[in-house]
Amino acid sequence: MWDERTGPLRVALGLVRAQREGAAGLARRQDDRLAALVRQARAGSRYYARLYRDLPVDRVVLRDLPPVTKPELMASFDDWVTTRQ
Repeated sequence: MWDERTGPLRVALGLVRAQREGAAGLARRQDDRLAALVRQARAGSRYYARLYRDLPVDRVVLRDLPPVTKPELMASFDDWVTTRQ
């Protein structure tokens, strides 16, 4: 679903900026998006809030994310889902 953050014009402008900024801009965007995903996981999931509690708030490195297995997730199903309804 489109909203004010992901509307077609905003996506197009983001693509133009990314092309203009080159590799450094792409790396920054990747870092920002990963940090946003981790923030959302922490906010919406008790499981990920515990799992990610020692990670930095804004500068997350992908290799620092702890691996998770399906059996671990299934054992904590009620804690990791982000929509509890």
